[in-house]
Amino acid sequence: MIRFASIPPALVACTLTAVSAQGQAIQGSTRVRGSADSILTGLLASINDQHCHVRGTDHSAHTVTATCSGSDEELVFQVRQVGDSVLLLSRGTQGGVAAMIVGLSVIQRFVDAPPPGEERHMTAGNEWPQDSSGRVGFLVFTAEGRRFATAATSDTAWEVRPGELAPQVRQGWEDEINGAGFDARCARVFRAGNVFFLRWNQCSHPTPDLDRFSVYDANARWQGTAVGPSIASMIRVMCPAVRSGSGSTDAARCPTPWH
Repeated sequence: MIRFASIPPALVACTLTAVSAQGQAIQGSTRVRGSADSILTGLLASINDQHCHVRGTDHSAHTVTATCSGSDEELVFQVRQVGDSVLLLSRGTQGGVAAMIVGLSVIQRFVDAPPPGEERHMTAGNEWPQDSSGRVGFLVFTAEGRRFATAATSDTAWEVRPGELAPQVRQGWEDEINGAGFDARCARVFRAGNVFFLRWNQCSHPTPDLDRFSVYDANARWQGTAVGPSIASMIRVMCPAVRSGSGSTDAARCPTPWH
């Protein structure tokens, strides 16, 4: 299968600002509450967790320079105290828009991350509404989705309660999602025959650009991942559209009890 890649072009609660006199250098920013010192410490740990490589840290200037996947430029992150809140800024060393967007995605994942020590496990699903056959949800592929999920034997995949997964499989998927800077509590698992499908997004601010859809075989071995808006063209409907705060951008077109 083919691994698709995309750089998120828009993130919620972020702004773009021209920072050079010529207006060519672009940076992105978002605001959070806290102190600059504590936010810098947390951001530095999050950057490392997101598989970026820190090139330098200036604690007096509250800046971090790093290289991250998806950007050809080094990224500069700055934490600036503004009253009782903190402004987090990102920019590429060459002022590129793509670099700024990658930096914003790193910041957004840091902002969305739960407090230290808070568990990020998939919801077990024991209390989910179910139909008369005991099914808790489903998704229906489009023709394009069937081509992506080549091993699927049906247009329909039924949702799986994460609590029914083998513990090592569930833990592996949670580690994969959390390790990429997302939150496993927003993940959804589906199955068609012996093929598993895993879909997730950001919890608080899901966007089409951050959508993720992975395929695994019967032994939970990764087969491929689609990223971004292309996923919407692969899935005709997913019911329920949103589950326990899961990051979904789908419109609700679902029958009872999943409407």
